[in-house]
Amino acid sequence: MSLVSNNTLDLQQYVGRYAFDDDHQIAITLKDNTLKINTIGLKNWTLYNLAQVTHLPPDQFTDTATKLFNLFNNNNLTKLAEIFDEQMASAPLDVFQGFWQQLEAELGALENHYSFSKSNDNDEIQQRLIFEKGIVDMSVFFDKDGKIKGIQNSSPIPKEENGFTSKLLSIEGDKLLIDGYVIKQHQDLTLKFTRNNKNQITGFSYNQMVEHQAIKQ
Repeated sequence: MSLVSNNTLDLQQYVGRYAFDDDHQIAITLKDNTLKINTIGLKNWTLYNLAQVTHLPPDQFTDTATKLFNLFNNNNLTKLAEIFDEQMASAPLDVFQGFWQQLEAELGALENHYSFSKSNDNDEIQQRLIFEKGIVDMSVFFDKDGKIKGIQNSSPIPKEENGFTSKLLSIEGDKLLIDGYVIKQHQDLTLKFTRNNKNQITGFSYNQMVEHQAIKQ
C-alpha cells in the first residue's frame, strides 16, 4: 500500500523499518514524493489485520450475524427470512445473491468470519469476513426484536502487501492520516509517530480496539 502526498513536508524522515514484534514488521520507503508501506512477515498481513483480532463470545446477536454470512456462503438464501425483519425479508433474494456473488468475484472464496465488535445496546454487530484475496468488515444492524434490519460493508482491504493505495489527506505534526483505510464511516487510520530528545523518529502507534506500537529498527 502507498501513501501519496503533494505536501512539501520532508517525508524522508519517516523512511525506515518498524517492528511490532518478530512476525510483524513494516518497511516505509519514499519515491517520487510517495511514502510506500510494505508489511513484512512470514504471512501476508496488513495494519488492518493486526488491529482487529478480537473474537466476541457467542450470544444471540453474534450468533445471528454468523448465521447470516453462513447462509450467504452456502447459497441458502431462502432461510434469510428467519433472521430478517419484515422489510429486509420482503426484498428480492436476487439482490442478496448478487451482493454476495460480487464479493466472491472480487475476493474469492470465504475462508473465515467472526464478530469482533458490538454496540452497547446490541443494535450493531461488526463481523470480519476473511476471503481468499482480501478482508471485508460488515456492520449488521438489529431491531429491538433481534431481527436484522440492515447490513453495511466497508471497502475491501486486499491481503497482498502492495494491494492498497490511498492519498495522504493531511499531515498534522507527526500524524499521517490515511482516508478510508479502515471503515470510512467509523474511523480512519492515523499513524502517530514518536521522537526522541534529538528529534529523531523512534516509532509510531495507532489505536483500533487497543493501541499498537511499532519501534523503529
